[in-house]
Amino acid sequence: MAELLNAGKEESAKIRVENIIRDDILIELLEYLELYCELLLARINLLISPTATPVISHDDKQKEIPKPNPGLEEAIQSIIFATPYTEVKELNTVRDLLVHKFGKEYSLISTDLNDEDNKVPERIRTRCDIKPPGDDLVRSYLSVIATAYNVPFSEMEPEEEEIEDDDNTEDDDGEGDGGIKEEAEKEKATGIAVLESPL
Repeated sequence: MAELLNAGKEESAKIRVENIIRDDILIELLEYLELYCELLLARINLLISPTATPVISHDDKQKEIPKPNPGLEEAIQSIIFATPYTEVKELNTVRDLLVHKFGKEYSLISTDLNDEDNKVPERIRTRCDIKPPGDDLVRSYLSVIATAYNVPFSEMEPEEEEIEDDDNTEDDDGEGDGGIKEEAEKEKATGIAVLESPL
């Protein structure tokens, strides 16, 4: 990336850095799924003996299906939902076991983000999003790379200007404090007594 930036090929660098961003997002997703698997392992007793709950299936027939403990639903649904976005065989095995345990109807709830019973958190949903990374994120990655390798990157300059503008704003605020002092001096000049606390 640094060589591309140094050669002035910023568009090529932007395209390539998207792969780095996707890898980082995938690693974060796998870390979350690892924590969920550890949670299920720690509470294996609750996982083995779920309670049966009557649920209306998609074919309008009422039937009893096992429902997991409420404390495990986020982990179970997240694993069922997110595993297809990974290529980890072991996760697929865990997912298959959960689908077998709680049934196809429950797995459909886990994958339907519009279902009111869906417990998949936003941090998992966003990391499974197939949309390309946003321009701001791409620019921030390239800025870090450019700074680390001391190569030019044209889009770093506006950020520096913004920082300078912020500094000027702070100076203006400082002058505002001077205005308050001036008002106090005017009050003294007009004969208004300023009472000081004896303490």
